Amino acid sequence: MPYKDQYAVFGHPINHSKSPRIHQLFAKQTQQQMSYEAQEVPAASFESAIQQFFQQGG
Repeated sequence: MPYKDQYAVFGHPINHSKSPRIHQLFAKQTQQQMSYEAQEVPAASFESAIQQFFQQGG
């Protein structure tokens, strides 16, 4: 089943971010269908990564 809402946090480095876990727990508690992902993106690729994210429904 596709998610209704798609969110992401972008950065480099990003593996330390707790945002995906926090937002996924919140969505579960409030019964929301959503995806929240950490995206490893160097600064030089940020603009194209954001554009692609929005084009894919984010």
